[in-house]
Amino acid sequence: MLKKLFKHLLKKYSKNEKDRIEVMEELWNGILSTYTEQTYPGNIQNMQIEMIMSNPWIRFAVSSYDSNSVNFIKMNLEGGILSAIEFLESENSEITKDGFEALIKFHSVRTK
Repeated sequence: MLKKLFKHLLKKYSKNEKDRIEVMEELWNGILSTYTEQTYPGNIQNMQIEMIMSNPWIRFAVSSYDSNSVNFIKMNLEGGILSAIEFLESENSEITKDGFEALIKFHSVRTK
């Protein structure tokens, strides 16, 4: 019953980009708590793997040996990552104190 309620609320709450990003941030927190031995880059890869495995169209393309669609997916994933990074670089020129502390915690930034 709780799973059904959760899915209903998730569908209702994830109708726009802002809300989906918030949902993805919660999923990111789940990745961090599941793969505690990993670094941030390793957990980014884990999240990408889970996202790809959860997509029914990707699963169908792979399981039907549709190599054209699979190659298209690979290209689009790489392009999407580059687009997202370019957007973040242009929109978020400053890191917040919380973000910097998180990077230090996961040894992505060295301090003196």
